[in-house]
Amino acid sequence: MGIRYTIIPFILLFAFLSACTTSKWTVIDEHAIDEEEDPEIISETDILEIREYPSIESPIVTFAPYSLVEKEYTERVKIERFVQEYRPRWGFTTVALAGSAFAFSAANTGLILDSPTQTQKIGFNAAGSVLGILAFTNLRPVGDSIPSGETRFLRSSGTKVETDTVQVSAGENENVFMEVTYKDEVIFADDDISFSDGVIELNVGSFANIINGDVDSDAVLEIGTEYRDRAHLFTVPVNSFLEPYFEVEDPVAQVRSSASINPDNIIAELGEESSLRKLEDYDDDWVMVEYGSEDAFILRSSGTVQWRARTDSDSALLVELADLPFGEIDVENSLPILKQRNEADRAFILSNASGNQLGTRPFLNRSHQLYRHYMKTSLQMADEQIVDMSETNQQNWPDDLGACGEMSGGNAIVFLTGYAASVIEDGSRQLQMVYENIDGEHSGIILTDLIEQITNCSPEKLFVFADLEYVQIDDDLQQVSSRNGGSGTQQVVADRILRMMPNAVVIFGNTTSQQPSLYSGRLEDDKRHYLFPYFWAEAIKQRKTQMSDLIRHLENNIDYTSRRLQDRPQEVRAFGNFTLNIAQ
Repeated sequence: MGIRYTIIPFILLFAFLSACTTSKWTVIDEHAIDEEEDPEIISETDILEIREYPSIESPIVTFAPYSLVEKEYTERVKIERFVQEYRPRWGFTTVALAGSAFAFSAANTGLILDSPTQTQKIGFNAAGSVLGILAFTNLRPVGDSIPSGETRFLRSSGTKVETDTVQVSAGENENVFMEVTYKDEVIFADDDISFSDGVIELNVGSFANIINGDVDSDAVLEIGTEYRDRAHLFTVPVNSFLEPYFEVEDPVAQVRSSASINPDNIIAELGEESSLRKLEDYDDDWVMVEYGSEDAFILRSSGTVQWRARTDSDSALLVELADLPFGEIDVENSLPILKQRNEADRAFILSNASGNQLGTRPFLNRSHQLYRHYMKTSLQMADEQIVDMSETNQQNWPDDLGACGEMSGGNAIVFLTGYAASVIEDGSRQLQMVYENIDGEHSGIILTDLIEQITNCSPEKLFVFADLEYVQIDDDLQQVSSRNGGSGTQQVVADRILRMMPNAVVIFGNTTSQQPSLYSGRLEDDKRHYLFPYFWAEAIKQRKTQMSDLIRHLENNIDYTSRRLQDRPQEVRAFGNFTLNIAQ
């Protein structure tokens, strides 16, 4: 019994100590570098490096001298000690302890064997001891091994060469040679550049005017330097210090909220030399720009893209056109009364410009208002005598014009604005009013068919004033890039009108190869009209109502002003009876 009871404390102590920890050393890096071991210096070279690259906000490249040091380090095997915690496997421990108790009982008591031999006692005691030891040594690991942070470096496993760059001070009176090239062209060179406060600063933004033009996302500046007999070449992407701006070249450009021509999506009208930060190319016709804090759209044809640096004092330049009420321009006020009302007179305003995707006509609504103003005031027409079809689908024009009523003894005055093209109709050349909708679909209507509807109402005299922008189309009404050449089509169209109505005059504000110009410029040249309606109104205001006088006034002023303001010709073409008087 003494042995049985004396073994119990041993078992309890063993159970108490059975939760234990162990540690072992593990290789964590076969090519580690001991930072406390000094490297061997292989070489040391002085170079000039870029310390700060340019940005959009600060287009400055900063160079500084550096020492380029090559160091050789010895690589060694690195080991670290890890600690692992263990817990008993209680199922196994219980069975092993039961077996141990059975063996000890069989050897030392008479509960199992009445009289065990000495050999049996030794065997049972040995088995009980082994089972007791296994009960508390067959443990399971708890969690991951924990690094102790204790490391050692063992044998050498190789070498490693590293390059370290350290900024150093420039020597007194040291100079640097520098050459800047763009697309293989040298744009800057200087062999005597000195350090200032230990650095050299190069303002690459100053090259904007030189490198402007065909700049793409891959364009780079190449900066070559020579310092202490060592040459180096640096590349700096152009778009890292310059950004694209859309600069308006047309007299007036309309900024829109969507990429379509619509009278309701105009945000602002900007003058020439305005610039807006370009965001992206939206499609072949539109550019997305930043207007204020909003994304907006502008027609690509109204300007060009220029690259420049952004600074606090050089933000996007906006030449916004002031909102001048109608009547502020000289030809819009103080109109003369030229005749008494004739109930048979009619005026027709035919325009397909509204919503037409072929282009934009700034101030066109103002010109239509100008025509109505002169008809009502100078020629004394009533509202019902003026037919305004500027917002009507042009395919409905023939029916609307056919209802003009009897005009015997009256004048028919037709104002044509918008877009037209020269086409072949029944084997002969005609002018066709052309419209493109937002889906890119085209429709057209022959100009002489419209005039024929008016002549069917039997006016005494016919006056046709056309201020049209001409586009070129193919047989399927698909717009192409260039405009028609020559003015023979206008002669053919005028002859047909005159055959229908001999007592008529037809005046075109420009030839089919020319673009109508805006009377827009600085101060006194800002008239907010196209040249043709402006000088037409000026002639009427000056009482030049006979067609020969009116035509002479147009010819003397339109082409000269267009060349002066827009640097392009605009020649008036007139046909018919020049003795007619619009005020009679």
